[in-house]
Amino acid sequence: MLAGKILIVDNNTAFASQLKLMLEKAGITVLVRADPVGGNTALNSFKPDIMVLEMDLAAGGGRNLYRMARANEQLADLPIIILSSSNTNPQIWEALEAPSHPKTLVLRRSPNLRLLLPVAQKLLAAKYGAGK
Repeated sequence: MLAGKILIVDNNTAFASQLKLMLEKAGITVLVRADPVGGNTALNSFKPDIMVLEMDLAAGGGRNLYRMARANEQLADLPIIILSSSNTNPQIWEALEAPSHPKTLVLRRSPNLRLLLPVAQKLLAAKYGAGK
């Protein structure tokens, strides 16, 4: 099992709770925030290894939090997994009003949470090395 810290910013509490439980069972420390203000605060205090961000937070909050994180030099290398109901990556980048970023992965929101676990594990293994 890999240790690591993941911040989930998602206002769907049922989805976020299920994702948190699954990641914690894999040995990952997880913090959930339901809004971009809480997410931004947690980025600075919790210092996650990965952020899972719901794109469609109210009032453009997901987009704003993403842009703030990417504008912060201390978070430049933070892997961000964006969850979206949009069908294509170009639509996401257009909505974000930002260029694509090598540390950002866009995934279509799926009810199958298990699809996120190997992605998170791979990102943590890249940071900490396999088996650490």
